[in-house]
Amino acid sequence: RGHPSWKQRKTRFCRHRTHAFSSPARAQSIDSMRCALFLLVHAQALRCRTHAARGMARRAASVDIDAANNKAAAVDLDAANAKAKRVWAEVAVAAPELAPDTRPFGDGAAPAGLKGTWYVNGLASCRVGDRLVHPFEAHGFVKAFTFDGKGGATLTTRFVETPCQQLESRLRRPLVRGAMSNVADFDKFPDHLLNAASPSTRSVAQLAVRSWAGRLFAGTDNAPWYGLDATTLETLGVETMGGALAGANPLAHTRRDARRNRLIAAAAAFDAFGDTTTTTFWEFDEHGNEVKKVEDIDRSFVVHDYAITDEHYVLPISPIAFDLDNIPDFAVRVRRPMRPSICVAATRHSPPDPAQLGRAPATDLFAFDATQHGALKLVSRTGGATIKVDLGAFACVFHMGPCWLEDGKLIAHVLLFERYGSLGNAMGFDVRSQAFDPIPWSRSNGGPTLRRIVADAATGELLEMTRLSDLKLDMPTFHPLRDGLPNRAVFGTAGVRPDGWFPFNALAKYDLIANKEEVWQTNDDSVVSEPYYVPRSDADDGEGWVLSLVTDTARDATELLVFDAARFCDGPVWTATVGGLWPWNVHTTFVPE
Repeated sequence: RGHPSWKQRKTRFCRHRTHAFSSPARAQSIDSMRCALFLLVHAQALRCRTHAARGMARRAASVDIDAANNKAAAVDLDAANAKAKRVWAEVAVAAPELAPDTRPFGDGAAPAGLKGTWYVNGLASCRVGDRLVHPFEAHGFVKAFTFDGKGGATLTTRFVETPCQQLESRLRRPLVRGAMSNVADFDKFPDHLLNAASPSTRSVAQLAVRSWAGRLFAGTDNAPWYGLDATTLETLGVETMGGALAGANPLAHTRRDARRNRLIAAAAAFDAFGDTTTTTFWEFDEHGNEVKKVEDIDRSFVVHDYAITDEHYVLPISPIAFDLDNIPDFAVRVRRPMRPSICVAATRHSPPDPAQLGRAPATDLFAFDATQHGALKLVSRTGGATIKVDLGAFACVFHMGPCWLEDGKLIAHVLLFERYGSLGNAMGFDVRSQAFDPIPWSRSNGGPTLRRIVADAATGELLEMTRLSDLKLDMPTFHPLRDGLPNRAVFGTAGVRPDGWFPFNALAKYDLIANKEEVWQTNDDSVVSEPYYVPRSDADDGEGWVLSLVTDTARDATELLVFDAARFCDGPVWTATVGGLWPWNVHTTFVPE
């Protein structure tokens, strides 16, 4: 420091040298030895400075290369994220074609022995008229893929024709706001008043399809099930299971107890003012008759899925906190206690200012509470005590894997988020801007990973919680006749991306005995849907087929893929194009008969 820069010193040296030899009279007056010494010292300095400059140049070149690489990586990441955004937006708003009359598909070479009907429920389109609705509130689009066991396959498709679907399709605009959508812009006066006047529950039956006691029915969360004709898929009306579910709003998920030959259903009712969630479980015998009903109350939490053991309903507790100050913005006024839906709120205060009505979605009324611990609650099926397993930190669990009891211990497998924001922007949906951007959303919540939880089933003491994989895995399926029993294999959708994890672009198999993971990844233009495991037998041997649908935006097509479950990583053994670009498919079931 304080020394002239190399450029300045070089300039001074050159000037001095030029000046010295430009005047003969001046040169003669300088002592020859002093001149030689002067030139020698500066020549040495020049060599040192030259080496230093070359080193600096090399370092600068290295820095430039690193910067270029970082810039290229950033460009590649931006391109990948932009593509994921475009692909998901195209899939979310795709308009599926209908095939109400059964038609054949494929090349006649479906796997021999694969016999039965695979029912798939999912989104119709997130575009209703000129507006977008949340994927959780899109109408239902149900499919029936029937395999004859000899290579032949047929397809039937149909919308789930709920009253909401029929009315909105006729008028070509959303008329029911729901919990996460709206029928008009929140910030536009007086249009936002239409939100306040609109019903707060979209009964659209798009999340799952199930079969029991000769009935086929579709459902969403916190709304009635709708019966379907098993052949034509025609909507038959609300399914109440002989009146047991009349007036109830069950969850989409069910569980099957193969040992007792029972179907388990559940519903959740939320009380913002009492800060509670009431969960009701029903059990139905093989004829569809109610044989058991159990209720449980806990501090506020949300639930989408649950599991069973031989003795318990295993209920994941994902804690939430209500913000009642936002009620005027949502402004749903009810004359009776809160309906069992997360999208309904009431106020005991004076009527809100009309100017504030309908300016926010219901999901602004609550958020996941990171200050509380997640838990698994063991609700007794036999009249015993309820046990809670504290997971020691916040946890959000939407989907459950295999759970069973072993030597007095609960062995549970869950797909767990360590953090989660709002349900309102799930899958990257922004109701205010009417757009999708899934990468920032999926990046922000970290993604679900497969965990094994071991706890004392009598005391609830947490004995072990192990992350089995870092893979972002969700939508798990396993042997359909082994609910509550040990399972070897779990299949699911996965997100394998440089940033974020949604939309899903891969399928995965996890061997719970060998602790081995296999991943099959599709191209970047495609989105995969929940796989379904069709076992060859009741045995827990991992033999059978895995079915999944893949929507390919580049080809504007939807394909059905069949994998050999035992050789999953080899890729599909049979592929068939089943239609144009369909929206995302959600939960499915297979009926062998």
